[in-house]
Amino acid sequence: GVASGLIIVSGDLDFGILIYLLKVPLAAFTFWLFELTKQKLLTFNWLKAAYHHVMHWKAIIVSTSMYQSLKSTLFVAKNRIRKIKQYYLGEQSWFDAVKTQYILVKTFFIHPQ
Repeated sequence: GVASGLIIVSGDLDFGILIYLLKVPLAAFTFWLFELTKQKLLTFNWLKAAYHHVMHWKAIIVSTSMYQSLKSTLFVAKNRIRKIKQYYLGEQSWFDAVKTQYILVKTFFIHPQ
């Protein structure tokens, strides 16, 4: 994350975003592996203490009114976006809608009436 931020600030936006996006599958794999081996890993006292400390702070953050407000605001925004998508695209997926529009535009420019 820090490296990608430094790359973005240095002016190479595309490469910085790519580096940041590569972090996502790595983090997903790490969380999956941790969940798979959590019982064995928590036999190490230092890791168990660190894990419980992080979970304690997570519980504190989740219980705050600011977090709850942000969560409800994002829920409302997500529903509004879903309704807008439903209104303009119907049951069609976003990819299919863009593909349909592309075919229409391409047909118009290749075979103008």
